[in-house]
Amino acid sequence: MATGIVNHIALSVTDKQASADFYAPILEFLGYQRRSKYLWRRPDCIGDFILYKTKQKYQQQPHHKGQTGIHHLAFNSDTKEEVDEFYELLLKVGAKVLNAPATYTYSRGYYAVFFEDLDGIKLELAYTPNQKV
Repeated sequence: MATGIVNHIALSVTDKQASADFYAPILEFLGYQRRSKYLWRRPDCIGDFILYKTKQKYQQQPHHKGQTGIHHLAFNSDTKEEVDEFYELLLKVGAKVLNAPATYTYSRGYYAVFFEDLDGIKLELAYTPNQKV
């Protein structure tokens, strides 16, 4: 194990099954394998992706990136073409695309697509050639 590498990300969602159905093709595209009904893992690294049910008293409070908590979650891409292919998958599964693939000024060559999950959690697939280790 490498100290400091993210071990897992766990999201609270209002409908676990609908969210699992939403995330399955997305995570599979990104190389994750389903380990259980609500858990995916990449075979080549640490980093589980887990879904939990939002507690009942919070069900009516939609997520907003400006609230305390997660702003957004970004996954890496190896190529710009992969970002474009991923965008087509997002359209196919009916994801709410916030910003179609485009170049951004965050760093030289930054190319990304932004979208939301069923609960409004902002996600991104980013090609960042000048942020590679």
